[in-house]
Amino acid sequence: CGVYLVQGSAQADIASAVEPDMTAWAELYRNRLTLDGASLDIGAGTVTGGSLYAHMEMVRGADAKAAGIPDYMSRLNALARAVAQNVNTIHKMGFTYPADGMPSVDGVNFFNVALIPDGSGGYVEDYSRITAGNFALGDAVLESVYNIAAAAEPVDLSNPATESGNHEIISKLIADLDNSGYYGMLNSIVGHLATTLKSGRSILDTKASLLGSIDTQRTSVSGVSTDEETTNLIVYKQTYQACSRVITAIDEMINTLVNNTGLVGR
Repeated sequence: CGVYLVQGSAQADIASAVEPDMTAWAELYRNRLTLDGASLDIGAGTVTGGSLYAHMEMVRGADAKAAGIPDYMSRLNALARAVAQNVNTIHKMGFTYPADGMPSVDGVNFFNVALIPDGSGGYVEDYSRITAGNFALGDAVLESVYNIAAAAEPVDLSNPATESGNHEIISKLIADLDNSGYYGMLNSIVGHLATTLKSGRSILDTKASLLGSIDTQRTSVSGVSTDEETTNLIVYKQTYQACSRVITAIDEMINTLVNNTGLVGR
């Protein structure tokens, strides 16, 4: 892309571009990085391998086939919306406990949900805005546990009969958690992640085996064998030592001939 990552003693900090909106992240930033904090469009197909490519694939994988971060975020968001909508629907049917002088009322949300104008001066709940990141208990429930609507009928503190055993809504909520398929959705996410991880490890092992095979072939073609070269080195050393002894013997013979011949009888 025409930008140096290392130039002289300067190094650039490169990372995947991050966008809070996961959909936009997957679609708009699939071929974009940040370089020293500045957005950098590297173009499709520029990075085709290595750790950076794997990281970018994880960032931009927006469907089950690609199995990247956006896909798992989408699954978790769907789970959060389903839990919030189903629990709120049941919880709003119940009545709160009239503590601290407050009346026993219904229509209280257990989880927070955004309200948007309906065009006629009112508001409607918009569950599409709930994500795994903003999934939270409702303000009323956080304010007081007495705002948990456990009763199916209004509770009257002056009439003990309205308090005793009136926990039908809680029972419905528990049954909803057991039967609504939330655990199945969560198991699907975890199972898909485990399958993807296993597949990734299998691919990694295959690539490692292929790399080892290529390295073996390269070594074979180059004709370099550590064992063979070590053996040759020993032979060369022994040959050198033998030649050295022969040269030493010849030197001694010449020295004797030159210095001692003709000395006898003088």
